[in-house]
Amino acid sequence: MRTNSYLATTTLVIISSTLLLVFASAKKQQNINNNNKGKSSNNKRRQTMGQAMRMMTYPMSSNMKKTTPALQLTSSISSSGTVLSSHPLHWYRLDDGVMGGQSSTDHDKVVTSNSNCKVLRFAGQINTNGGGFCSIRAALPDTTGLCLANSGTTNNEVEEEVTGIKIRYRGDGKTYKVILSDGQRSTGGPFSRSPTWQMDLPTVDRTNDDTTTMDEAILPLNRFQPSFGPRSVSEEEKAKLVLVASEQRMIGLMLSLKLSDGSSNPKETYGEGIFDFCLDVEAIQVV
Repeated sequence: MRTNSYLATTTLVIISSTLLLVFASAKKQQNINNNNKGKSSNNKRRQTMGQAMRMMTYPMSSNMKKTTPALQLTSSISSSGTVLSSHPLHWYRLDDGVMGGQSSTDHDKVVTSNSNCKVLRFAGQINTNGGGFCSIRAALPDTTGLCLANSGTTNNEVEEEVTGIKIRYRGDGKTYKVILSDGQRSTGGPFSRSPTWQMDLPTVDRTNDDTTTMDEAILPLNRFQPSFGPRSVSEEEKAKLVLVASEQRMIGLMLSLKLSDGSSNPKETYGEGIFDFCLDVEAIQVV
């Protein structure tokens, strides 16, 4: 009986000690989790505050005033194929800092290419921590948009012939986008009635190419995709939207983590983390 009582007591002590160890271990883990949650919460709070500060201090107005004159938007729409008119482009930058991101464009450069031509250099650094896009934009004529009419042709006649944009460029292997809009600040936003029109511009990596090669692409207007920022656009909504050349008041170049159809830009044609980019543009023409 004494032996059985001893075994029962010993067993009870072992069970009790085990339970105490389990409870103590659980309590310790809970404290660790709480501390980690607290640290994570503090980090998120600091990140949110930093993002909010960048949004509030983003120099939107000064960026739009500090423009870089480069390139002429030309039109070759005529029976003879000669240039009808041109419009000087003055570029300003718009980066993800407007939403609290940390990417930055260095666009204030007009450089001489290997072929001794003056080109606009769209370059900078993308930071995907809280952001992921850089862009430069320029105003189009207030009265004609993409329709650069000459004195002998009406806007309507020219608009019927405007089918696309031809661009001569030299890239770094990334997929950029050419963008168009009516120029309103709210355009392309989730609550806007008018979209930003976008089309992908894939590039070949020529960063180590010593030749004077410039690539050329024609972007048909009917293949530009409407975008309302983070809001997805249904096929039904797309069918109701039409890109009208004469209504466009802004043209731009963008590198973004999203392609024109809203899908992700693969890291092979975009990048990851923090990375540099560079696109030289020699000419933009309405065709």
